[in-house]
Amino acid sequence: MPGQVTDILQATPSSERRPILVPVDFSSCSEAALLFAAHFAGCAQAPLLVLHVVHEPRQDPGFYRRAAAGHSGLMRPLEDVAGDMLVDFMAEVGRHESTRGTLAAADTRLVSGLPARRIQEVALREDAALIVMGSHGLTGLSHAVLGSVAERTIRHSNCPVLTVKLPDDD
Repeated sequence: MPGQVTDILQATPSSERRPILVPVDFSSCSEAALLFAAHFAGCAQAPLLVLHVVHEPRQDPGFYRRAAAGHSGLMRPLEDVAGDMLVDFMAEVGRHESTRGTLAAADTRLVSGLPARRIQEVALREDAALIVMGSHGLTGLSHAVLGSVAERTIRHSNCPVLTVKLPDDD
């Protein structure tokens, strides 16, 4: 499968290369996936598309309380705060020397909805060559209750999906 993705990326002129999609949730798993994808994209000279999905039902928009400059305790819509968090996350991950150029050139998107479904929609719309995403590796009751966005993405994706999991701290 790795050869297949490389072939897809290299068979296309660089101006028309298909992007590598990286859904992020601002976790350490997402950071590891983004660093891997940025390195891979740099080697393959492929565009990088970083996506955050705000899990928010449209009929019941939510709010985060996050201090904004000069407005402590201000209630702000989820999308506004998530947008700020995405900018902060990209800046933090962009401090890694080896992937700085690739991350600086990355396209970022923010959408609302059910994460697995929206990831698939964006991958189809953007004709992604590959999805690289972090996996928290939940098992047992946590997995049964929360499910797995990575698992649903793998199951329903029309393109290859690579999951990155952090090693155990044991």
